[in-house]
Amino acid sequence: MNTADANAQGVIVGNANSMIYHVPGQRGYRMNSSNAVYFNTEAEAQVAGYRKAYR
Repeated sequence: MNTADANAQGVIVGNANSMIYHVPGQRGYRMNSSNAVYFNTEAEAQVAGYRKAYR
Protein backbone atom coordinates (compact mmCIF):
# COMPACT_ATOMS: atom_id res chain seq x y z
CA MET A 1 0.00 0.00 0.00
CA ASN A 2 1.23 3.47 -0.84
CA THR A 3 1.95 5.67 2.16
CA ALA A 4 -0.15 8.35 0.50
CA ASP A 5 -3.10 6.24 1.68
CA ALA A 6 -1.82 6.31 5.25
CA ASN A 7 -4.76 8.40 6.46
CA ALA A 8 -6.90 5.30 6.08
CA GLN A 9 -4.37 3.21 8.01
CA GLY A 10 -2.53 5.54 10.38
CA VAL A 11 -0.16 8.48 10.15
CA ILE A 12 3.03 6.73 11.27
CA VAL A 13 4.58 4.23 8.85
CA GLY A 14 7.08 1.63 9.92
CA ASN A 15 9.26 -0.76 7.97
CA ALA A 16 8.80 -4.31 9.28
CA ASN A 17 12.27 -5.35 8.09
CA SER A 18 14.26 -2.54 9.69
CA MET A 19 11.91 -1.87 12.65
CA ILE A 20 12.21 1.87 11.94
CA TYR A 21 9.22 4.21 11.69
CA HIS A 22 8.78 7.51 9.86
CA VAL A 23 6.51 10.46 10.55
CA PRO A 24 5.10 12.77 7.86
CA GLY A 25 7.79 14.98 6.35
CA GLN A 26 10.68 12.61 7.02
CA ARG A 27 12.76 11.10 4.26
CA GLY A 28 11.47 7.59 3.59
CA TYR A 29 7.92 8.33 4.75
CA ARG A 30 6.43 7.79 1.31
CA MET A 31 7.27 4.14 0.80
CA ASN A 32 5.59 1.69 -1.50
CA SER A 33 6.29 -1.51 0.30
CA SER A 34 4.73 -4.73 1.41
CA ASN A 35 6.87 -4.24 4.54
CA ALA A 36 4.92 -1.12 5.58
CA VAL A 37 3.24 -1.24 8.99
CA TYR A 38 0.93 1.60 10.02
CA PHE A 39 0.47 3.12 13.47
CA ASN A 40 -1.77 5.91 14.75
CA THR A 41 0.83 7.33 17.17
CA GLU A 42 4.57 7.24 17.74
CA ALA A 43 3.89 5.65 21.13
CA GLU A 44 2.17 2.71 19.43
CA ALA A 45 5.16 2.23 17.14
CA GLN A 46 7.59 2.34 20.06
CA VAL A 47 5.57 -0.17 22.09
CA ALA A 48 5.70 -2.48 19.05
CA GLY A 49 9.51 -2.27 19.12
CA TYR A 50 10.10 0.30 16.39
CA ARG A 51 12.45 3.26 16.66
CA LYS A 52 12.11 6.64 14.96
CA ALA A 53 14.13 7.30 11.81
CA TYR A 54 17.01 9.73 12.32
CA ARG A 55 16.26 11.71 9.14
